[in-house]
Amino acid sequence: MGTDRPGAPPVPWEPGSLDIHHLANPGGDSTLVVGPDGSTLLVDAGAHPGRLWGRMRPGQAISRYAADVLERTGRPRIDHAVVTHLHADHIGGVWEGAPRAPGGGYRMTGMADVDAEIGIGTLIDPDHPDYGYPPFEGVSHCENYLAYVRERVARGGRVERVRVGGTSQIVLGGAGAERALVRVVAARGRVWTGEGEEVVERWPPREHLDRADYPDENSGSIGLRLEYGRFSYFCAGDLTDWGDAGTRPWLASLSAAARAAGPVSVAVAPHHGLYDAVSAEVAAALAPRVWVVSAWAREHPSPSTLAHLLHPRLYRGDRDVYLTWLSPAAEAYLARWVDKLASRAGHVVVRVLPGGDEFRVVVLGASTGVVESVSATMPSV
Repeated sequence: MGTDRPGAPPVPWEPGSLDIHHLANPGGDSTLVVGPDGSTLLVDAGAHPGRLWGRMRPGQAISRYAADVLERTGRPRIDHAVVTHLHADHIGGVWEGAPRAPGGGYRMTGMADVDAEIGIGTLIDPDHPDYGYPPFEGVSHCENYLAYVRERVARGGRVERVRVGGTSQIVLGGAGAERALVRVVAARGRVWTGEGEEVVERWPPREHLDRADYPDENSGSIGLRLEYGRFSYFCAGDLTDWGDAGTRPWLASLSAAARAAGPVSVAVAPHHGLYDAVSAEVAAALAPRVWVVSAWAREHPSPSTLAHLLHPRLYRGDRDVYLTWLSPAAEAYLARWVDKLASRAGHVVVRVLPGGDEFRVVVLGASTGVVESVSATMPSV
């Protein structure tokens, strides 16, 4: 999956449009959203240890791509950046070759790279300022991220804990019809009910659990629902429906989040489309016209997930499935479904037309930026 450069998008943002760029990042997840007024939201900046994007660290490549996009908006930096959860392929992992920040307190990777290269207005994560529950998984990259956050706060940077249920924390666009609403539907076991700003707690109180039963990072991922006119969109980091094979059901927040979000125009299959994410219930609840799978490893996606995404009886209507990458190994064991995929590699860009009534999907070559495929314009939900 090596590329020489991130690929400058040949479909520049236009005022009134909403663009969602799902990057073919070999280091993990990263999605850039540009609102109708040019305001921006970055969801994750993954950098799996040792995986370069051509000759650049993934965080640097994400920044170069974002800079190309932002040039048209006239905004110098990313307005909001969300870290869905503290895993290396979402915040940036550390490895011996990663350089240290100028002050030496942490290594440059992932979200820290993006902040240094292009700048971030407000950083939002699941836990700030109290980290450590769930217990860290991959202690080195968590501690590196926290060191970056501490330094960011020390120099006056804004960091916030995500607020579940509301739409006021992340604002894209102006007033009225030109505003895209971003609602936080899940985070750290709290899930929006679908009514007002009401939330429910799915995680039992910490003191009621043995340490072996504590929640894990994936189960506490941030989930978002974006709405612009009739267009709607769902993404949820690595939120799952697995519940540790049903033995810890409080870990399975994805189906509740999907039901609250309701049918959407476009949905990202959580957890890179692995077996523990899109159940039949989740697919039916979201019922999107377009699925996007952010894939970067040979295990992405799982056959069971593709079966749910494409199953014609789970919900009515056509649907297309776009992958940011499909490894040769995965292509072999997914042979039954490969010909049904709308794309197998590249940046998947969703362009929502002004007003939100229609959208289309453009797939860009990850290294060249050349348009590889353009779908027909589709009506929003």
